[in-house]
Amino acid sequence: MHFSGLILAALACMAPTLAKVYEVTVNDQGFQPSKLCLQPGDSVQWNFVAGGHSVEETDKADSCTSKGTWSSTTMMQGWQWNRTFRTPGVVWYMSSTGQDCARGFKGAIYVGGQCPATSSQASTPTPPPY
Repeated sequence: MHFSGLILAALACMAPTLAKVYEVTVNDQGFQPSKLCLQPGDSVQWNFVAGGHSVEETDKADSCTSKGTWSSTTMMQGWQWNRTFRTPGVVWYMSSTGQDCARGFKGAIYVGGQCPATSSQASTPTPPPY
């Protein structure tokens, strides 16, 4: 391989990957999809087709206890809320509004790790806004 070919190969390895935005619909039945698998730097946009719900990180799987790290306000119909996930691991979340969590408003986001077979990547990412 010529020297110029080596430079091009090295530059291709350093090229940044574009972050993706995954969409979650929030309706009166919960989060759809409720589980996502993404890479560090990707974002999730929750689209509220029904109002009176929220998004908040929980302390563990299937929990209704806030972790106290981040949360949205109670959102109205037609509103959107975004969050970028940079750290690998599993992020568990819920709607903390009223009895939502007790009624099953829970979700999981798998960042940069092994995605469980039951998780959905069916949510088509939207292009970044830039």
